[in-house]
Amino acid sequence: MSSRSTDNHKRTWIQKLGRSILPVASGVLGVSLILILAGFAERDRNPFQSHAVLDFPQFAVEDDQNRTIVIDTSLRRILVADQEGELISEIRGGDRREGRFFYADLVLPGEEDSFFILNYVLDDKGTFIQREEILEYGVNGDFRRILYQRRYDEKKAEYIQRGEIFSPRIQRGYLYFFLVQDTGIQFIRKSLERETTEILGESYFPDANAYVADIEWVDGENYIILDKRGHMILGDIYSEMSRVDIAGPVRADDEEDESFPSSQNSGAGYFYDPGLPDEYFWDMTIGGDDWLYVSDLVNRRIAAIPLISFLNSSNFTVEYRSVLDRELLSRKGYSDEPFIYYRVGYSPNGFLTTYDYGVYGGDANSRITHSEKYHIPPMWRVRAFLWWTGLIAGGLALAALVVHTYIYILKRRISLVFKQLLIIVPLMAGGIFLISTILLSSFIDSYEQNNIDTILALTQTIGQSVDGDLFHEIRGMDDYMNAEYQQIRNDLRQALNYNLDSWNEGLYFALYQVVDENLYGFMYLNNRIGLRHPFNWYEDPQSVYRKANEGDVVFEQVQDISGNWLYGVGPIYDSSNQVVALLEIGSDLYSFNENARELYSRTMMVMTLIAALIVVFIMIMTVMILRSLRILRNGVERIAEGDWDYQIRLTSNDEVSDLGKRFNFMSRSINTYLQQIENMNESYRRFFPDQFLKYLDLSDLTEVKLGDQVQKTMTIMFSDIRRFTAISESMSPDENFNFLNAYLSMVGPVIRERRGFIDKYIGDAIMALFPDSADDAVQAAVAMITRLNGYNREQREQGQPEIRVGAGIHTGDLMLGILGDENRMQGTVISDSVNLAARLETLSKQMGASIIVSSDALEAMSTADEYLKRYMGRIQVVGRQQARSVYEILNGLPEEEIEAKLRNKQILNDGVAAFEAGNMQTAYDLFMTIREDPFNRAIADLFISCIDRYHIEREEARKRGREPEPWDGILRPQQK
Repeated sequence: MSSRSTDNHKRTWIQKLGRSILPVASGVLGVSLILILAGFAERDRNPFQSHAVLDFPQFAVEDDQNRTIVIDTSLRRILVADQEGELISEIRGGDRREGRFFYADLVLPGEEDSFFILNYVLDDKGTFIQREEILEYGVNGDFRRILYQRRYDEKKAEYIQRGEIFSPRIQRGYLYFFLVQDTGIQFIRKSLERETTEILGESYFPDANAYVADIEWVDGENYIILDKRGHMILGDIYSEMSRVDIAGPVRADDEEDESFPSSQNSGAGYFYDPGLPDEYFWDMTIGGDDWLYVSDLVNRRIAAIPLISFLNSSNFTVEYRSVLDRELLSRKGYSDEPFIYYRVGYSPNGFLTTYDYGVYGGDANSRITHSEKYHIPPMWRVRAFLWWTGLIAGGLALAALVVHTYIYILKRRISLVFKQLLIIVPLMAGGIFLISTILLSSFIDSYEQNNIDTILALTQTIGQSVDGDLFHEIRGMDDYMNAEYQQIRNDLRQALNYNLDSWNEGLYFALYQVVDENLYGFMYLNNRIGLRHPFNWYEDPQSVYRKANEGDVVFEQVQDISGNWLYGVGPIYDSSNQVVALLEIGSDLYSFNENARELYSRTMMVMTLIAALIVVFIMIMTVMILRSLRILRNGVERIAEGDWDYQIRLTSNDEVSDLGKRFNFMSRSINTYLQQIENMNESYRRFFPDQFLKYLDLSDLTEVKLGDQVQKTMTIMFSDIRRFTAISESMSPDENFNFLNAYLSMVGPVIRERRGFIDKYIGDAIMALFPDSADDAVQAAVAMITRLNGYNREQREQGQPEIRVGAGIHTGDLMLGILGDENRMQGTVISDSVNLAARLETLSKQMGASIIVSSDALEAMSTADEYLKRYMGRIQVVGRQQARSVYEILNGLPEEEIEAKLRNKQILNDGVAAFEAGNMQTAYDLFMTIREDPFNRAIADLFISCIDRYHIEREEARKRGREPEPWDGILRPQQK
């Protein structure tokens, strides 16, 4: 094979490949879009990951169907799993919009496959709460409603990342919860079915929102409070409160456990412990087994107290047992790491609690369950696989389309403006994206570093301004909120100017103390913790708190169970230069990142708008440069659209203007030539209806060829002039043609006005087709009769003969097509329905009727009930085997004729019925009765002749010894 042949073969192969890329890539792109939409709900999931691992779980509950509901991912995700450990739903938060959740503080089981979320919505700095609400979701993850909502417009320290709603629960069609405020505690009940909310009671409790750690219902009237001083308080909705002593732990067999010291307080009252308390109960829940489960932060365990202990009003001392601790977990084969269990959630079997990596469940008998991950349903993974498959395949297909566009499309003859768009827009989009990303990343990094520097400077400066000696006056749990504590708190709040300025509204502070190599929270800006709130962040040798305790000022970015944070930590010294506390100042990193994403989006929108304006400017310049060529192109398009006399106007004086002059000359020449063709076509249309072209799907006569045909269902009308032969004999040829043309000019518009068209003229007869509706045909026939009535009046006045017409109408299938040869063609209609319509027109004369309509046409009409009509029997016309019921339309006839025919309508109906039933004598008598009326004589004579023929045929059959044919009730007129 020669090298030239090889090159041609390669070129042909490449061309075929290029042509196949576009449809294949477009198809793949379409399928990819379907896959992406099908897997959109699982777009963030790894399809090869079979388990969802808990990510900093913060709270968990279990409903009565043993479904577990867990809050994790720093309060921004909720997982619902069945008792087999398979996920039912996954709901993402971090969304401030109505009907979504931002931070889920807790969840509680509901009724009828639902659960409720206590949702905190913070401002854009992640500092002050804007609203808290209780949202209802289905266990399948569908949002149902906002059950209760509170909005906070005031910026108070108590509203920093927390609200006033405590311990909601669902019971007997109501939502119960506490409102813990600065003046006391309100007991609220909200109907699940109605919008009513009522206050059941109120207890006076000064600074309750600063002191209350948790509060829980015991029954419909009594409640338990855990305060931040370590006290347990029993109260009721009638404002009575009693202090409860904690008598220490006991074993499950009621023997005292020597491993835990017990309180020696014997009477009612608060206890006081210097340093660390024996127990520090923080969070609680009442399990479905009627035990109160509480988290003991100091001893890092879950304790259980029988609920009946609180129902005996004479007993203010309670005992508890440890049901989850390091020793118990070690014995049962679980990790004995010293986790801190901050929250306790409800379970119908007992309780659930969370730690850094998972969820423990238990009960008063020390039975323990454990979960760190849940099975992902296979269908979720399939949808994730569809999403990623669609994304990858769509990306490849899009890349192939781009390559095809630049390699093949740009080689074609396309607009210069379009070429510029294809080149400039992608370059500008890519450049804008790259430049914006680099600039914004640099800006955000600089802004973040500036925040870090500011936080470190504030941490150091404010830490030095705090009087460290005040900490020595806070020696025990009961010193919480004493004068020294509040002075420290006020000094720190004042240093941050109460978070009222733009530079500090997103900042918070926290104080910690290190006791026996353990880190304890001492104070939060929002009063959310007590004096000895333990954290395990000090255990890491590289812990920023350990470094701060050694005298350094350091910063850290971290995600924990409560959120994402950027903060600095530094020491606070007393007068002896000893570190007495650690000061933490920081901000919500999630809100910072959210603001950074919003800034990025706004910047990209602005840059896109600027780029669009630049592109528009470039396009305008290009259009101005190409204006003359566009005028020429538009002129060509106008002529192509049929504006044959269009002339262009060019103001330039150059080669383009010369081209414009030649264009105008060409336009005039084409217009003259096309006018001649139009005149010729107009002449052709008089012989060949436009409707034929329309239904043959042809645009003009030049496309007509032999064999063109189409099948349609239409209504056919035949009409002719009665006694035309006799009339024409008395006229000369000129008079004949003038008479016929006058008549046809009168009835032709009537047909066209009713959306019909005339197929052919057959002497004085007309064959018309009505494609849209049988109603049109009947309306046209009635209008013809009506117009002829006026014409006849004029004829009578002039002493000229009157004319009458008959019309036959039938609806059926027909074929329109072209017949003839190459030199002579004609549009025609072929159908048995045409023959039947013609026979009905002939029959109208025999029946003395002006309009005869077949039952097929009548059934096709939507306005048949609006016409005056008579049933004329079942007719079998010559050449057809099937009989048809026919009707006479009376509308349009002279009043005298209408009255006569309506007057005898019932007799005619009875006569026809008798005829069809074979009661010939009865039919004969009835027809003889109406025969006396000249308007009914023709139809009567027709039936009488058929009756006579009936008797003659039957008599002849008997003479020949044959049995007469069974009577079928069909009228068979004798026709030519």
